[in-house]
Amino acid sequence: LWPAFEAAAVKLLGDWDVMRMAVSGGWSDGDPAFERAKLIDDALANFSQRAKSTSGLDPRDVEMFLETTMSDRFNADLEQNTASSVARVLVKVFDEVRNNVTTGVRHVLGDVAFDHAQSTQAGFLMEFVPQADPNAEAQQQQQQQQHQ
Repeated sequence: LWPAFEAAAVKLLGDWDVMRMAVSGGWSDGDPAFERAKLIDDALANFSQRAKSTSGLDPRDVEMFLETTMSDRFNADLEQNTASSVARVLVKVFDEVRNNVTTGVRHVLGDVAFDHAQSTQAGFLMEFVPQADPNAEAQQQQQQQQHQ
């Protein structure tokens, strides 16, 4: 079930409102898409380490990781509890997967993506990360100019 959890985590973090705003708004000093991918990779590495432990995972630890990492990678000082809902869902899905329960991961991914994640080896993860539209900034500037 680990590949399905990875895909669910990529989807949850990639779809997270704050992450989408940070990437589309270019909040990072570097390439926002790279910073998003790095944050997701770091989160998955942390979950992977915790998967080897028998102790539970506190959503507040995940929330703190997300807040700190968003600040470091995107210069984003998040308001309190901004990351709490995505952290809770990630931990719930993680705990379920550790117990061989697929309800949450299937809900996040849908059955087709779940089956795909389970049948595909490494390399499928980035297809779940939403990519920024390269024309979005130009379109946004055009719309702003039209409204002026």
